[in-house]
Amino acid sequence: MTIRRDQTTRAESVATVVNSATGDVDLLYAEDNAIIFDKGTGSSWIDDQGYGVNYGEWMVVPTVDFKAQVKIWGAGGGAHGSTGGAAGGGGHTYGDVRFLKGVPYVVWVGEGGFYSFHSYNTNGGRYLYRSNSTFGGGGGGGHNGGGGGGLSGLFFQAAPTNGGPGHGFQAVSSTFRSPGQSTALLIAGGGGGAGHHSTGQHGQGGGGGGEVANHGHAQAQANQHAGGHRWDTGSAGQIGWQFQGGFGGASSYTGGGGGGWYGGPGGTHHSSHHNGGGGGSGHVLPNTTGERPNYWIKEQYPNIVLNAATTTAPGVHQNHNPAAAGTSDVDYVNYVGYGAGNSTTFTPSTNRGNNGRVMIRFRGIGGE
Repeated sequence: MTIRRDQTTRAESVATVVNSATGDVDLLYAEDNAIIFDKGTGSSWIDDQGYGVNYGEWMVVPTVDFKAQVKIWGAGGGAHGSTGGAAGGGGHTYGDVRFLKGVPYVVWVGEGGFYSFHSYNTNGGRYLYRSNSTFGGGGGGGHNGGGGGGLSGLFFQAAPTNGGPGHGFQAVSSTFRSPGQSTALLIAGGGGGAGHHSTGQHGQGGGGGGEVANHGHAQAQANQHAGGHRWDTGSAGQIGWQFQGGFGGASSYTGGGGGGWYGGPGGTHHSSHHNGGGGGSGHVLPNTTGERPNYWIKEQYPNIVLNAATTTAPGVHQNHNPAAAGTSDVDYVNYVGYGAGNSTTFTPSTNRGNNGRVMIRFRGIGGE
């Protein structure tokens, strides 16, 4: 009698994934042209917003060399929600990436910015209160303004921090580096938070992403060389810096800057202007210049990132556009990276920006 063997076999495991928040360990399996890693797909106003669930940090350690397509969206900024401008959306960055056996990669998925509720003291005056930074470096908004959205990114030969911009860093007890500019492969910037301007004209947050991000009112953009500068008058917002958006001016109604390769500036309150924050810039591993702190990766591994690009979300202070970049991408879903705010183009109006997303699509075993 002929015995027929079952021809169905389980796909090969190609990587181990560790959730930094929970310590949970999962395996990624090789399936031709299939998405094997997908975090941050839900909208923040629907799904669990907890760190390690819909935004946060994961470590991916390949068990074999494999190739993948990686697509990343930064998080959207937060807003007042019912009046004033809309926040900026997150940027979009993508590329073909080699995953090398035994080398840890760290994934960050940015947290959407949120509304900074104001309080009153016993004399009826507002506290000078700003919301905390979001995960991924979105700067907090001044009270009645929105915080910036966090960056999303992929980092090479890096160890998780169980934190990041917006969370407390822990010491990395490893020979590997922390996630940062020196280990970055791909970065999608977060959108700027919206201010609560009475007419909304100056309240829009700038869109994140791109080599040059978009700006809020009277600000310089974040780019590859520096964080965006704020309008230095009145209750000025902070400038942006590496991976961190500036906080909005403390006196009232100002938006925080989005996180990014360099963060966007926080909005300023001056006279009748209650400005939104600027977006954070995106980044891809450079091909031709040694001036970036991550160029060592390209020198040692020339083909580790190919066919990469970063694009900027469309929001600027005049247009009230909360859309993320890359919404026409075939893999875009669920208003990922949208900014919050009162906008006819985004329903429902909400005061919390949507989280970012990182998607990895398997393209085959082998490093070349």
